[in-house]
Amino acid sequence: MRLVAVQELARGRRDDPETLSIIKARAQTDENWDVRRVAVPVLVRGWKDHPETLPIIKARAQTDENSDVRLVAVQELARGWKDDPETLPIVKTCAQTDQNSAVRQAAFRELARGWKDHPETLSILKARAQIDENWAVRLVAVQVLARGWKDDPETLPIVKTCAQTDQNSAVRKVAVQELARGWKDDPETLSIIKARAQTDENSDVRKVAVQELARGWKDDPETLPIIKARAQTDENSDVRLVAFQVLARGWKDHPETLPIIKARAQTDQNSAVRKAAVLELAWGWRDHPETLPIIKARAQTDENSDVRWAAFQELGRG
Repeated sequence: MRLVAVQELARGRRDDPETLSIIKARAQTDENWDVRRVAVPVLVRGWKDHPETLPIIKARAQTDENSDVRLVAVQELARGWKDDPETLPIVKTCAQTDQNSAVRQAAFRELARGWKDHPETLSILKARAQIDENWAVRLVAVQVLARGWKDDPETLPIVKTCAQTDQNSAVRKVAVQELARGWKDDPETLSIIKARAQTDENSDVRKVAVQELARGWKDDPETLPIIKARAQTDENSDVRLVAFQVLARGWKDHPETLPIIKARAQTDQNSAVRKAAVLELAWGWRDHPETLPIIKARAQTDENSDVRWAAFQELGRG
């Protein structure tokens, strides 16, 4: 009720002499963090030029006990008072030392957006990409760094390191994508992508690396063997599935592609893989003499109902 009342006061009673004092009080002292979080932008939108507004926003950005309130305050500060001499130091401090990872993320995003050319912005981003204790912060920092400072001589080495050695798989995955898309012609990029496709301990990283190999290096002599191996022998079903889909769409006419798809449709231990392979057979090799018997068999004897249903539907259509 207090939250809604704050919004309605600002919307309909802005000129009432008590409205501002009520909203200032809610932004600073309300016992509920959600009320404070809403009151901060309400204060900025309605009374940005009031002499007490900026000090309140600065205080919330630095000292509010709730991270969501600090996050909103940092964003309001960076976007509304970029030229105030205290704004940049506060945003830099939040980007590096705030105890909450979401606040650190928001702060360095604001740095990259509003102070891209400031000499400390890049060094803060580099540090967050490499040493931040939170993987989500490292992930976003790698993306911001790769897209905003691609030509800085330290950016590529950082992205390479994150792709290979970051302890979190989501960070490695994003670094692989940024590496493949931003530095395709670097002499080390392809070898890193190949290694991630084959030896990364995380299936999502292997899956993304397989996709990037097929997208960017289809004609490399090692790409097809790697994808065939992942389609047949990867221990993770999602990787096998993506690999044979890539194979079916990129190397449909290769003599080994159809046998691999047929084997996945009939003998893969994972039902989702068998189902996807049934669909690839039906769509890509409808007129092949072995396709119809395989589809019939899957419709009748597969142990999984999803596979039987997919095969049954394809029989009806084709």
